[in-house]
Amino acid sequence: MKKVRSLAPGVTLGEDGRLYNKEGKRVNYNGEELIEIDAEAYMKSIEFKLSSIVLLFAAGIVFIMYAQLLNSGIPPTDYEKFMCFSLMGLFGGLSILCFVLSKWKNSIYSTSKYVVNLPKAAVKNLEESDSIIGTINAVSKDIDADGDGTVLITEAYSLTEEEVIENVNNVDEAFSVDDFKDYVKSVFMIVQSAWSTNDYKKLRPYETDKLYVRHKLRIESMIKDNFVNKRTNVRVKGVLLKDYIIDDTLETMVVTLTANMKIDNPEGMNMNDNGDVPYVLKFVRKNGVKTKIDSHLSTNNCPNCGAVIEVDDNGVCKYCETSLVSGDTEWVLSDIRNIKISGM
Repeated sequence: MKKVRSLAPGVTLGEDGRLYNKEGKRVNYNGEELIEIDAEAYMKSIEFKLSSIVLLFAAGIVFIMYAQLLNSGIPPTDYEKFMCFSLMGLFGGLSILCFVLSKWKNSIYSTSKYVVNLPKAAVKNLEESDSIIGTINAVSKDIDADGDGTVLITEAYSLTEEEVIENVNNVDEAFSVDDFKDYVKSVFMIVQSAWSTNDYKKLRPYETDKLYVRHKLRIESMIKDNFVNKRTNVRVKGVLLKDYIIDDTLETMVVTLTANMKIDNPEGMNMNDNGDVPYVLKFVRKNGVKTKIDSHLSTNNCPNCGAVIEVDDNGVCKYCETSLVSGDTEWVLSDIRNIKISGM
């Protein structure tokens, strides 16, 4: 099984978390140049091609009808001739037009290496779903680097943990891997506890607004249906840092985590027979926030004032009025998904 373990000569990691060669062009880990395409335009080219086939088929049906008129022994009238030839011309012309448009829309995709911009519908599905496997398999087959049909976690996130740590330390020398992993485990256990008890309020100090609202709505729906999906004997088996991305406003840490647990209703969950459940978590903080040397990440105390964590509905500390969920002070959970990806 092919796994990318190191960067090709001349390839460097940019501040945006993407790979570039010496000319500043975007490349993959092997140094092969990438182009960015619009998947919605690609789908439009498919629609044009299908329309071309349907219109060509319609023109063929009209031609067959005209041939039957000629063979019927009754000569077709001028009106019937006009209608048949007009329809054949119309359908044939539109078919050619759609075919030309499909070739024009599809011209960029002749390049073998490319990066797909997901369609809006796929992005919406990715944001709302509890599992990313459907989105990965349906619209991101280019992520399968070795073409074996299985998406490795090293293909989805190719950096080694050592490379991730090095990238973080380049901008935050005080960052502690052990401290961060302990924090990840604590937050994960709180999330599982909230789902086991239908207590979404437990999540408020540790999740971004968007993730909290998503979880709140799901749990409220479960409460309405008088349903509890309890998780017991939960333990974290391993945590790995898989990616570190910096954009204009946020720093994002991608983490893979394998837990073992018993779930009352495991239907729809990606887990093996031994109860191992894989997850991908994303933590964010504001760009430029640094690790405080004299303090530790904690799920018990406010990172600003040190008081026992107690927040209002907006995630603001009731003692120092600091938002704990904005990323202004420390890492906050922005996404957690049960996955089905090999190579954890």
